[in-house]
Amino acid sequence: MIGKCIKIDRNSGIGYIENEAGFTYGFDLDEPSNKSIKTSDTVEFEPVHIAYTNDKMATEIKVIDSQD
Repeated sequence: MIGKCIKIDRNSGIGYIENEAGFTYGFDLDEPSNKSIKTSDTVEFEPVHIAYTNDKMATEIKVIDSQD
């Protein structure tokens, strides 16, 4: 799935990606491979839906277009 990083919250350790359909997925900033992701980066990721909390998480994130 393709999306854009819309927010990085260093205090909570969570970043947010919005996909092309407008759904928002959280991701863990403490994961070593996610530390280089910046706001406005376009990324490819695997979506995971956590049924019991109704959360949407992004895993296996790869930056495909960086704004820097």
